[in-house]
Amino acid sequence: MNPERLPRGAGKNGLNRIPGIKSAALQDYPLQSAACLTPRSDVVIIIIRQNKLKQATSIHHELQERKKSGFQQYRFLTIGDKGLAFFLKYEIITSLFGNFPGALGFLFRRMFFNRLVKGAGKSIIWGKGITLRHPHKIEVGNGAAVNDLVVLDAFGDEKSGIELGEQSLISRNTVLNSKGGFIKIGKRTNIGTNSVIFSRDCTVSIGNDVLMAAFGYLMGGGDHSMERTDIPIVHQGAQCKGILIEDNVWLGAGVRVRDGIKIGRDSVIGTNSYVNSDIPPFSVAAGIPAKVLKKRV
Repeated sequence: MNPERLPRGAGKNGLNRIPGIKSAALQDYPLQSAACLTPRSDVVIIIIRQNKLKQATSIHHELQERKKSGFQQYRFLTIGDKGLAFFLKYEIITSLFGNFPGALGFLFRRMFFNRLVKGAGKSIIWGKGITLRHPHKIEVGNGAAVNDLVVLDAFGDEKSGIELGEQSLISRNTVLNSKGGFIKIGKRTNIGTNSVIFSRDCTVSIGNDVLMAAFGYLMGGGDHSMERTDIPIVHQGAQCKGILIEDNVWLGAGVRVRDGIKIGRDSVIGTNSYVNSDIPPFSVAAGIPAKVLKKRV
């Protein structure tokens, strides 16, 4: 049998008034919902229509709310709310020159990729296969190098963005993703291969002369709320505090840093450590979780 539709008014706050339903526990549910009853009055099928959570920026939520065509969704993901002229420029430049080989490709990308980003210094190196999303919110300083297959994704409102300092290096296969947040990479800082820096509605700031070895992971704003058990964790929002890595820090290969952490200047974090508390300046720390082993001064 097909499920019967609920009477008008028996939606989000009306489920508890339906005979046979003890409690729907939806009073504080951060979503809009509709519901229907199966022939058994004690079984409720909830059909969820998701809203954007105030605590966090989500591509999934944005696309659901906008109800756009596939082409409009693609355009929104790549350039946001920029106009058609910018979209056409973006498509032409990335399609023609994004994977162009050899020295000519290097010259073409330097010439044309600089026209897509918000700000571009001199002598920038753009590798092959780079993904630029919302490039009008990305700034790249003099002499910076963005290696092959890097993703620079500045998704979010106009407050979000990515800033690469002068002579910084973003190594191959690395992902910088600012979902409504801001990522700042300092001067002469080296981000190793296959690393991920994520900023969800907060700021992740890495100072000058920082060495972040391969497979590092900085998770800004990914601490999901989980107090309730009657709704999925993914719908409960997330706390967003940010991460600060001060000048002249060395993060060994595979280091993970959670949201809300500050690592003081001139510190060293050992390979595969998990940093879940602040590290004072001039410290050598390692472990899961990372503990200070000695001081450098």
